[in-house]
Amino acid sequence: MREREFPPGYVGSKHRHPGPVVVWVLDGSLEVQLDGTPARTYGRGQCFGEEPHPLQVSTSNPSQRDTARVISYILSHNGEPLTQPEK
Repeated sequence: MREREFPPGYVGSKHRHPGPVVVWVLDGSLEVQLDGTPARTYGRGQCFGEEPHPLQVSTSNPSQRDTARVISYILSHNGEPLTQPEK
């Protein structure tokens, strides 16, 4: 489990997670696009989940002034990186 902040205008790189993911948006909003699906925006108080290993094409904070803050729960093996950059 981890808490993360995404500054205004943040755009992340493509990556994968080793196991199932559950994310709860505490503040702001987060736009997420998985491979083969349209981008979805999740706002304060909303939760979303991901299956293990799908390519996360884009993660961004669409706001130019507000920080997005989330708590995520990622199931993984002990010592395994929680985020795996796509090469």
